[in-house]
Amino acid sequence: RHRLLSGDGQGRMVSVHDRTVTLWTIFPDGRLQIEARHELGKAIQRVMLHDGKIWCFVAENQLQIWTLERFSTGAAERIVQLPEGEIMDILPQEEALYILQKDSVSKLTINSAQHGQAWKVTFRFPVQEGGRKLVRKGGSLFLTGFLVPLALDLRVPQIQPTMTGGLNIKVPRMAPFGEYDLQDASEILHQAIRVRELRFSKPKMTLEQFKQLLKQHKSRQATVNGLD
Repeated sequence: RHRLLSGDGQGRMVSVHDRTVTLWTIFPDGRLQIEARHELGKAIQRVMLHDGKIWCFVAENQLQIWTLERFSTGAAERIVQLPEGEIMDILPQEEALYILQKDSVSKLTINSAQHGQAWKVTFRFPVQEGGRKLVRKGGSLFLTGFLVPLALDLRVPQIQPTMTGGLNIKVPRMAPFGEYDLQDASEILHQAIRVRELRFSKPKMTLEQFKQLLKQHKSRQATVNGLD
């Protein structure tokens, strides 16, 4: 019995039976034809067909990836290790991978690891427990599993190292307010970045005083015009 399904909306679908992943062609009349089949050596927890690739999340938090063209050749083109802990959902995107765990949502940079290496976590949001699925719409991630879906704004500060050993930090105009930690391979700097609402200083005059000043200015201007 095929228990996991995923389609790309373009006439292809993948399914899972035991430890076997099958790639199907879907014809306009609804008929199915097997393109390729591959047996994995581990239990398959989730399969996804996205962006021309097959993503298989298997036991021990391992992700195996094939392009559609090379799926029939057998071994995965890339095998990468995801962060430790129970993973509730995985959402692949063009330039990143989002994972939902028990109490956090993390973004992993896809091109930051070679075959067999761990991906780099670009940022991590703490969230309340109970999330079940990730859905992305525009610049936000939505978490299902609650009475009302939770939304996470993805417009977070972008950090790039400089040639001189410093950091170039770009804060998007609409970045969520709050504190952001910085983490490298050896340490975490808590609350290293703080995004606050811009507060303007209190006006030095009241509205009534401003109106009176404007009235005096117009009166002087009228006097000058009369002299001319």
